[in-house]
Amino acid sequence: PFVDPDSGGVAARVLFLLESPAGPAALGSRMLSADNHDETAEKVWLGYQASVTMSSGGDHWNAVPWYVGDGKKNKGVTPAEVERGRVYLKGLLDLAPDIRVVLALGKPAQASIGPLDSELRARRIVVVKAPHPSPRLAATTKGKSLEEFNAAVAEAHEHVRGTEGDELA
Repeated sequence: PFVDPDSGGVAARVLFLLESPAGPAALGSRMLSADNHDETAEKVWLGYQASVTMSSGGDHWNAVPWYVGDGKKNKGVTPAEVERGRVYLKGLLDLAPDIRVVLALGKPAQASIGPLDSELRARRIVVVKAPHPSPRLAATTKGKSLEEFNAAVAEAHEHVRGTEGDELA
């Protein structure tokens, strides 16, 4: 997968770390983007709007950056896949030196970023954990997971504003 060229790129300050690419991303655009045509991407856009965060200030990545579905449906990722994906996450972080916040969205993303804690602290990167913004989780939590996601996006935005003295743009 590719990082969306309309995202923050190497100047991004926030990394949205999710689980794995959805079918529309993996089989369609081949980009990790809030512009993809799937329900999770839609929820990410709503999070941007709720926090006044512009999408160009953040990059999107996945703990497992390759497609794990069967063409019709995504499968859950395994711990071994998360571990293998961490190499790509570290590479991406090296390419985006201005990242100040990693939004670890969901358990696989949080498992991926966990072993990097001391390295991230040394780089002054804050990790904000929140539920994955999937519609399925939102339905089972009666929207509470989306409220927590939106609050995490706002927290990331405020952290960047507070430490950098400027807006995400």
